[in-house]
Order: sequence, then C-alpha cells, then structure tokens
Amino acid sequence: MSEHKDEGHRTIPDLTVFQNLTALLYAGAHQLEGIEGASPTGDARELAEWAFEAESVWKIREPLDPAGLLRFQEAIARRQQREPLQWITSRMYFAGLVLHAQPGVFLVRPETEVLLEEAIRRCRAIVAKYGSVNVVDLCAGSGAIGIALAHHVPEARLWAVEIHEKASALARENIDALVPGRVTLVVGDATDPETLREIDGSVDLVVSNPPYLPPYEAPTQAEALLDPESALFGGGIDGMQIPTGILARAIRLLNVQGSALVEHSESQAEMMRQKAQALGFASAQTRQDLAGRDRFLIAERGRIHR
Repeated sequence: MSEHKDEGHRTIPDLTVFQNLTALLYAGAHQLEGIEGASPTGDARELAEWAFEAESVWKIREPLDPAGLLRFQEAIARRQQREPLQWITSRMYFAGLVLHAQPGVFLVRPETEVLLEEAIRRCRAIVAKYGSVNVVDLCAGSGAIGIALAHHVPEARLWAVEIHEKASALARENIDALVPGRVTLVVGDATDPETLREIDGSVDLVVSNPPYLPPYEAPTQAEALLDPESALFGGGIDGMQIPTGILARAIRLLNVQGSALVEHSESQAEMMRQKAQALGFASAQTRQDLAGRDRFLIAERGRIHR
C-alpha cells in the first residue's frame, strides 16, 4: 500500500485503494487518533457520508466509487490539519436540524442547546396561554437558535439580528432552506436602540448567544481559534461590553412579562446577574449546562414567572 506524509510528518496510507467500506472507515479513524478535537470514529463516518454523498454509511455501496475515495482521503487530510469537520462538509448539526456552515462564521456549539431547550419550553408555555409568541434572536450568527425555535415552535413569530455580512448571508441561506418565511432577518447592530425599535415592548422572549469571551479566556483549541474574533470576544477587560448591550436592548424589546436568555462565560455569571438587575430586570438567575458549568442567564422583565 502506498503512503505519503502530511505536514506533521505522519505517515498516511493511500486510502483510495480501499474497496471494503469497513476497512476504509477503520483506516480513516486511525488517521484521526490523537487529533485535538476529533472524534476519530464519528468523524470518519461523517466524512465518508459526505465524500460518497450518502445519507448514512449504510447507503454507501461497494465497490467504492473512486471519486468518493479521493474526496474521503482529501477530507481526512484536512481534518488532520485541525480544520473543523463542519467546514469540510459545509454542514453543522443543531437541535435535530442540519444547517449550512462555512469558514468565517461562528460554529454553533452543542452547549447552546441547553439555552435552546429552555427557550422552547417558555415559548410553548406562552403559546398554550396566548396562541402565539414573539421572539427575538440577537447576535444570530448562522441563524441556528432562531431557526431551531421556528422549527420546534411553529406558532412563534421570530426576528433575528446579525451585523456581520458573511454571517447574515449564511443566516439567510439557512432560513430559506429550513424555515422559509418564518424568521425576519435584520442586518444591524443588536445593541443599537434603533434596531427593531418598532417592536419595543411587544416581545415575549429575547434569546442571545453573543460574543462574550474576555481576553484572558481566549480559546486554545486549534478549531476554536478559527472562529472569527468578532464572534468570540465580548469587549472590555471582562468581555461584558456586548453582553451588557444585549441586556440593555432586551429590556426595551420585552413586554412586562417577557424574559431574556443570554449565554455567557462561566466566569461572568455573577456579573451578568448584577448587570441585569442594574438595568431594571426584576430577577436574574444562572442556569448550568449539562457539564454543570454556569452557561446562561435567565432575566425576567417583570415578576410574573412562566
């Protein structure tokens, strides 16, 4: 079997000679062992599905297509260089949905699904009582949160705000593909009082996964370093500039019974509660993710809890 070496001097077999899928997947997974952030077996399976344009590995037929084999080998090489899996396949998974992904736009993380679950629960409770619910997604990025809410809560009326051109273009693509006509996309500053001013005081729920990292929590994992800085860092020495702006905008958007769910760093939990109450929210609490880390703020506009 022929071999070559990557830039890290790792010996790589010629994967294009394989004709047995099981052996190919094993060989591909072996090449990803020890790669930071990789899940060797899972990544190899997903790359194979992408390379052979199959819904699942069980749909890949033998003998293996030469073009698919070449695509798989190239994909494994890219993954070895710490390129995010989602960039290679141009897709990312969130809340049971498959969204388009691309370089230069923040990759939604599984941790955010905890915030989403709480948002869905609140939306459904409001729908059960009033028949509909108004939701705004601030700093929407790829559109993942707003799209997932539109999908899981069909009665919801949604607005998504994103300032960056590349991210907003991707959000538009994802909205049109997954929930066409269901989310109103606004290209603008999520912290600007003029953005969506026409619906101030009428929103039931504001959700946001804004840039929030403080400089001293800069990511060290190779994949995370590839996310745009504008989607990571919240501004100021504590990373609280943008999150504070989001809370200030949220309290004006919300009706008297509304609430805001805002993701933040574990180190910012107390500051987020303090900022929310200083801005006029009646109550503020911190919710943890599945790993037990402080993950997001729940701030209630008034004292009526759902």
